[in-house]
Amino acid sequence: MNEVIHNLSLKELCLYEDMSVRSYNACIQADLRDASAIVFFFLEHGNFCSIRNCGQKSNKELIELSKKYKPIINLDITICETYIENSIPEKIQSLTIRQRNILNNIIDSQYRQLTVRSSNALNHYLGSNVSITGLMELLSDTNFDIISLPNIGEKSELELKTFISKIKSQITIIANFEDEDLLTKELFNSYLTQRFDIPTDVISEIHNMNKFSKGLPLFKTLQVLIDNEIIFDARDKNVFKNGLNYISDSPIENLVEIAYKLDITKERARQIRKEIYDTLFDRFSFIKNLEFHALNLYGLDLSSGIIIIDNAIVNDINEKESNDFNSLFINKIFSILLSHSFSLIGNEENIVLNKTTRIGHNWKTTYLIRTDLTNIFDFAACIDDIANRSQGKNDNDYYFEFEAYLLEFAKDGLSEHSEEIIRCAEYILFNEFEIILDTNERILFKRNSMKQVYEYAYEALDKLGCPSKVFEIYEKVISLYPDYKTDENSLRASMTRKTGFVPIGRSSIYGLKIWESEKNIRGGTIRDITEEFLSSQSSPQHINEITEYVNQFRDTNAKSIYSNLQMEGNNRFTFFTGLTIGLRNKQYDTNNFVRLDQAPMLRQAWDERFSELKQFLEKNNRFPFSSKNNSEERLYRFMNIQSIKIRDNKMEESKKEEFNNLMDLYKGLSARYKKTIMS
Repeated sequence: MNEVIHNLSLKELCLYEDMSVRSYNACIQADLRDASAIVFFFLEHGNFCSIRNCGQKSNKELIELSKKYKPIINLDITICETYIENSIPEKIQSLTIRQRNILNNIIDSQYRQLTVRSSNALNHYLGSNVSITGLMELLSDTNFDIISLPNIGEKSELELKTFISKIKSQITIIANFEDEDLLTKELFNSYLTQRFDIPTDVISEIHNMNKFSKGLPLFKTLQVLIDNEIIFDARDKNVFKNGLNYISDSPIENLVEIAYKLDITKERARQIRKEIYDTLFDRFSFIKNLEFHALNLYGLDLSSGIIIIDNAIVNDINEKESNDFNSLFINKIFSILLSHSFSLIGNEENIVLNKTTRIGHNWKTTYLIRTDLTNIFDFAACIDDIANRSQGKNDNDYYFEFEAYLLEFAKDGLSEHSEEIIRCAEYILFNEFEIILDTNERILFKRNSMKQVYEYAYEALDKLGCPSKVFEIYEKVISLYPDYKTDENSLRASMTRKTGFVPIGRSSIYGLKIWESEKNIRGGTIRDITEEFLSSQSSPQHINEITEYVNQFRDTNAKSIYSNLQMEGNNRFTFFTGLTIGLRNKQYDTNNFVRLDQAPMLRQAWDERFSELKQFLEKNNRFPFSSKNNSEERLYRFMNIQSIKIRDNKMEESKKEEFNNLMDLYKGLSARYKKTIMS
């Protein structure tokens, strides 16, 4: 067995090993012309899946062939590795610019999957030049040993060896294709075949009706992998499609329905659904290893602060790739694909699992916002605050300057990104709340509480513009709000209970409190105005001075005011001699002012008063009036008092007879007036 046997050509292998036509064509495609080349390829890659059109059967056939011929031709491992290592630099040198770009994209994607320790070790060796240029020296150095890198353990060694092996495999594939479209397809097919060990018919299903002219069909690929139970098994696929809100126009099954369908408990259904959601990033993270620039991204602007996935884009993707995903799933996939530069904003778990929260905002959808913006601005806190302001009780409309308002949620000022943050926030604001900024770039929080009765009255008075009677206010309310049901009593009661209104006298006239400073209108009664005036004075004031002040706000006279104050029931006022009036709660100099009720009474004899009354009747042929002049008023009171004494049997008989005789002489005078006097 130590003798080296003749190295069989590819045609001889076909003859002696009954190689299939597909396996033969795969070897021709990869330029494997003899048994040694086939074994070299196997030792280098571990399988043949990276060869175009090499399916599972051909891969298995060539692996068995390699294992069979390796010991027979007695290949020395060192010689084999030297051959492989020497061929890699040659292949790199032969790559076109397009091939190098593709390879660099692949290297970048693979590099991002490394752990921190492995990536740091590689950076240390390459000087942060993780590209085909940087790796050239490493791949060409036959004496290079990964374990010699700093801080490398067993796991990191295995991870870096796998990384280098994959890059070598991709170099071999890329070097064999000059047609860029064919190369893109081949890399795509090769990656999926190696990653999932899927049959060729599944690959064909992805390619069906997709010409790849605008890039790799990312979502069609995911749809096929999900449908063929490659990403999820049968149970998880069922829960993903029916229990998570990722499928367009598909109602979400609740936990009871999921549990019944799977014949499990509701709690177990909840656990499965939660586990599927929590592992979505890991399950779909393989897409980050696809050549990014080869994907069909549907013209999305990746330099913008926010990637907008609207209904038009969702419909375009689903129509062209025969999918049924919604915007939530498309956002999720792009958030994985672009995880190094974009963040997913919004309570995705609640939306996807159809849950609501009592604390914070219940989002309608999710948003892809550039990470450098989310690092300096808390979009979630901003939206929660707007939700609280919109849903809380607002008795009035109020505004905020939008940019100033956003500063409350900036982590370190908006800096040079203010315009982008404002645009992102404004877009989310409209999508979530249908709120738009006004022409002055302000955000409006509208009143959401029911309008109360007094507010209708206030608005009506404001429109009337002057103190008005209740029926006038009522008519104005009805003219402004024809469908509003109220009445005069409700309006009067509301204006009495609420501040902001002032009664004008005692005739159901009301005005606005604000008018007292704006229009020199004073609310309250004559007594209130008099009290206000006397409160500002250090001594009692004559009725004429009081009248002068009151007349600024009411059209009246001194006698009317004096009588009004005398009838005040709360004893607010004190009356002094000389028609002066003060306040009962104030102390005055008793040497200068004598209270009327404490002054000595100067009374005329009954006979004198009776004689004056008799003379008045003879002269005027009428009874005295109560509001004419002082002397006539005294006669009126005298006559009235005598009538009361006669009624109560408190008058002497002689005086009673004399008074009745006088009254009988003037029976014909003003029957109504006389009746009032004599009653």
